[in-house]
Amino acid sequence: MYEISKEQFGLFLQELRKEKGYTQKDLANLLYVSDKAVSKWERGLSLPDTALLLPISEVLDISVTELLKGERMAKDTHLDMAEVEKLVTKTIDISNQENQIKSAQRAKWRNTYILCLMLSLAELLFIYLLRYVTTISFPMTNLYVGVLLLTIFSGWFCLRAKDILPTYYDENTITSYSDGFFRMNLGTIRISNRNWPHIVKVGRTGLCLIQIFYPLVYLICGILLPIDSKPYTACTLFLVLGIFIPLIYTAKKWS
Repeated sequence: MYEISKEQFGLFLQELRKEKGYTQKDLANLLYVSDKAVSKWERGLSLPDTALLLPISEVLDISVTELLKGERMAKDTHLDMAEVEKLVTKTIDISNQENQIKSAQRAKWRNTYILCLMLSLAELLFIYLLRYVTTISFPMTNLYVGVLLLTIFSGWFCLRAKDILPTYYDENTITSYSDGFFRMNLGTIRISNRNWPHIVKVGRTGLCLIQIFYPLVYLICGILLPIDSKPYTACTLFLVLGIFIPLIYTAKKWS
């Protein structure tokens, strides 16, 4: 039985594409898919849907069997139907496994986000009530704003962040990213598919943790520091540094 290696498939696909003189965008247009999909195949992150195997083989002048094996076959090499069927079945299995893993990861981060949001709101309610039963007094507006911002941005990372960037991020030097309301600029550090998965992972983890601890840090500052020292300033610094330092460090490490 022939095993399918996604890495070998990706390298073979890239080799065939370059032999034809196609860019990833050219191949994507011929197959009516996004260039992000082609990039993902070539980097060994996933395999195409089985419905695309024949169109790919026709565009690149290669047999489906050779495409799945990730190598050219000698003219006299013969594979019976049972062996071909095993290759196709393995492709379907891998595709299904990838979709299941991706769905499970999305569900995990969605549940994590909801849990962190509930904890954050519970802490916010506790602090609000505490001010009425004790002598503790400090501004609440900045706390509300901080929790709101954390809810929005952790929600984006956990629910909307893409797993892969368009290929122009790999082909050009781009240091910023935007998606709807979300904006991120990492100064001189390049953003690409090399460091993007790590950025997303750190963004999800870091923001969820800060969402939990930010109200508690705000409360501690309000208790320990005098009211005229504006304790919310220290909390704002904690919020900003807690978000950007890990992101910048990760982006630079994996760039």
